Amino acid sequence: MANEEWLRYFGKLVQCDDAAERLRKLGLYLVDYEAGWSQSSLPLEKLGYASETLRAGNFDSVIHPEDIPPYRALFDRVRRGNEDEFFVEFRIRDPQDKWHWIQSHGTVLRRSPSGDIALFAGFDQDITARKEAETLLRRSLAEEERHFALTEALRVAGMAASTMIETDATIDLVLQQALAYIPFELARVYAYDGEGLSVIGQEYADNQAFNAPDHGASSPIGEVVREKSPVVLDTMDPGAWKSAAEGMPSPRSWMGIPLVLHQELIGVLEFCHLKPGVFRSEHVWPAMAFGDTLAVALSNARKYQSLMEEAQTDPLTGLHSRRFLMNMGAELLARMEAEGKCTSVILLDIDHFKMFNDRYGHLIGDVVLRETADLCKMVFRQEDLICRFGGEEYVALLPNVSAVVAGNVAERIRSRLERASFPGIESRVTASLGIATSRPGKKQRLEELIELADQAMYRAKEAGRNCVVLAACTD
Repeated sequence: MANEEWLRYFGKLVQCDDAAERLRKLGLYLVDYEAGWSQSSLPLEKLGYASETLRAGNFDSVIHPEDIPPYRALFDRVRRGNEDEFFVEFRIRDPQDKWHWIQSHGTVLRRSPSGDIALFAGFDQDITARKEAETLLRRSLAEEERHFALTEALRVAGMAASTMIETDATIDLVLQQALAYIPFELARVYAYDGEGLSVIGQEYADNQAFNAPDHGASSPIGEVVREKSPVVLDTMDPGAWKSAAEGMPSPRSWMGIPLVLHQELIGVLEFCHLKPGVFRSEHVWPAMAFGDTLAVALSNARKYQSLMEEAQTDPLTGLHSRRFLMNMGAELLARMEAEGKCTSVILLDIDHFKMFNDRYGHLIGDVVLRETADLCKMVFRQEDLICRFGGEEYVALLPNVSAVVAGNVAERIRSRLERASFPGIESRVTASLGIATSRPGKKQRLEELIELADQAMYRAKEAGRNCVVLAACTD
């Protein structure tokens, strides 16, 4: 139908000559099913869809495939008479192959006696700009939500790194948080000691079996260590892995993140995926943020380990500290008691030690203490606990050792010390040693045994020093 005919036809309906034109500018469309004609809306005509498309009866064929089902379902309800109102949003393609969003709101103006649609009218609006703005807004909100969630995940991981003492638990928590933002199938944490890397934690995304990284000479992890900078590879060279089990796939995508704190490399965080091209630039920043958290955790673990070693080790002699002996010795004694075995205690006191300090100076006195400790280390077994008990006194716990055997060990120490030469000292260095041995079933405390050994040592002093005395048996 020509435009003039349409205007005259609609003008007759509303008895207003320019009503049709006014309504067409607003997006009006009209379909007369009885007369067999239709007029498309201006928004659709601008997109290249004239009235003939509507008359052909295949309008839904030009709609976006995803929008056809809801379009048909809604219009079928109108056609069956379930309702007269029709409201739908759909996409339609323009001559340049670009999709436009159309909002269509129609209504049945008249039905035939049989209930079929006789006259249908509605309005179309091009809402593409609005939809694009909504998409941008949704993306922005989603990005803000993701950023907030990532910030919260980093906060949780950071709190764990700052407060948790157990390194394994901290690594597990951080890698689990990272899994929500970095698409890895395997993540590993390596500690770096200045010479090499050692695995200290890992997390699998699922139970899929594949060749875990076993880095060779060509591995990119070496570049991460040298440059202290991230490395992302879309496709891994098979030569990067030193070994690979037959029939098992190897990682194809790889990302390595340096763990740096105060410009010092203390480890590497790596991510692996079986598919190539998985890791992208948008994954690097979250990975580095989680890497910073792990760097703090490893640094704290090192400091804690150092403090523990200092608390458990005498700095001058390298022997265990008195605190360590009292804690671990009590457990050892209880275990031997439970197994029905005895434990011997040897207490050694260097004779006339004050004289060495007064005559030769404290530095020479320190030499005597260190050399005596080294001599004891050579005599005692690996399972024995030996500590510097205080000043010039040493205490050793010998599990599952009888009083007679402990006496032989003590005599060997005394004899070696007597024959030893010390730099800067002309005088002979000797020691007095006391021995006490627990008896299964008596349940003696460690303090009691040490006190008995101390009393035996004083009897050795009274006997002229440089000798070994066993504590008397007590009921």
